[in-house]
This record gives sequence, C-alpha cells and structure tokens, in this order.
Amino acid sequence: MSDPVVVVFYDLSNIPLAGLTPSFASPGYYKTLAGVDASAPAVTDGGDGDYSFIPSATDISTGIRYLLDGGATAAPRFFEGVIDSAASAAEATTVSVTGVNLFGVTPTNLYTRHFPQWNGPTTDGNPSHATVLEIIDECAAELEARLLQESIDATALLVTNAAAYLWCRETLRLMAAIQVIAVATQQAPAVSVNWQKQLDARFESLDEKGYLALGGGVSAPSNQPDGPTHFIDHYSIDTTENAANYSGVTARMRRDDEL
Repeated sequence: MSDPVVVVFYDLSNIPLAGLTPSFASPGYYKTLAGVDASAPAVTDGGDGDYSFIPSATDISTGIRYLLDGGATAAPRFFEGVIDSAASAAEATTVSVTGVNLFGVTPTNLYTRHFPQWNGPTTDGNPSHATVLEIIDECAAELEARLLQESIDATALLVTNAAAYLWCRETLRLMAAIQVIAVATQQAPAVSVNWQKQLDARFESLDEKGYLALGGGVSAPSNQPDGPTHFIDHYSIDTTENAANYSGVTARMRRDDEL
C-alpha cells in the first residue's frame, strides 16, 4: 500500500483547523500529470488539523497533480501538490490544468537536474513544494507567450523526443531554476548568473531565428510573425523588366553629379 499524503490546514491565526471536510471536488481537482481526471481517494481526518489520503497503485504509477480544498475557513484554503510518476525518469508530456504545456517539468526533476545537492522540495521547505509548482506554472505561461510571438503553439508540442519539445523543456527548467535559487538564497549566485546567460542566448536565438531555433518537431508558421522582410512580394509588386515599367522622363545630369 502507498504511504499516505498528510496535509495540515490552518486558520487565519495559524492554528491547525480540526473538523474540516477537505475535498478534491471543484474548485479542487485530482488529475493525472496529463491533465485527465482521476478517481480521487477519500480524505481522512486524523485530528488536530491533520488530513490524509492514500494514492492508489495506479496513481503512483502514472503520477498525480492535485488541489485539495479545505473550505472557506482554511487559510490558505487550498493545498496543491504533485505525486511524481514512478516512471518519472522517462519524461512525460505534462499539461497543467489550465492548459499550459509544462513539457514534463516537475519539482522533482527540476531539482534532480539543477539542484542535485538539495533534497526535493517539501511542504514546509524554502521554497515549498507548492511554491515550486507555482513557479513552474508561471514560467511555462511566459514561455508559451514568447513562443506565440513567433507563431508557435506551445500546446501543440507534445512529441517528447522531438528537438522542439526538448528545447522547450530545458528552457522552462532554466527559467524555473533561476527563480527557485533566488527564493532559496535571496541572492544571485554565480551559477544563476550563468543560467541567465544561457537563457538569454536561447531567447535571443528564438527572436532572431523563430521556429528554426527549436530544431525539428515544429512546423513553419503560415506567416512571418515579425511581418514581411520586404514589400515587393508582400504587395505583389511587378518587377518585370519591360517597356511598360520604364519611366518616360528624361534624366537630367548636373555638373556636380558623380558618374
């Protein structure tokens, strides 16, 4: 049997709230990492503000993203978390409940890649697990906006071994890592400066080369996102050399004209 997930809800005075009936029902949720509704387990009141639920073997295998609603008297009202897939070593296509493509980035593999010296984020860590999730979501939204400026639909990039998907995955991890280390240290250590340079280079390449910066796995946009590079073809200007296109005005030369 899986280990229980324990959640503590507090009131506005930071005192644990007993007697609640937390639920995964809307506005809460219990979904797979791919954003599909899953069968939510029962939530047990352990007393003293402690509440727990036990994920099923299937939940552990596929991975779960959940939002537990503690009710209007809880502060904060919601507790968000991720149960990482048992196969998390093989990146999964992850789309948040809001439809933003997370490119398989989770708190666990973010820490494994960029913070191997730290344990993974916890509910009471700095930053907390919920904060890291929030950072990933917000960075994914920014990445989606940057891609959209180049007429690239982030939600259409779902082939996990395609170059475009891998480019977006590492870009999103860099974005999130820079924010996580800033929250954790309240400084800008040398490693974050280096990550920022890498990120700036990626965005500069995206701005200059458009979809080509992502490599394979993404189709050319139907029109240039930055507008036409010239107006001859854009306005179908006739450049055919014939008598009808020649001016009948006689060119006048002056003494100071350079020949």
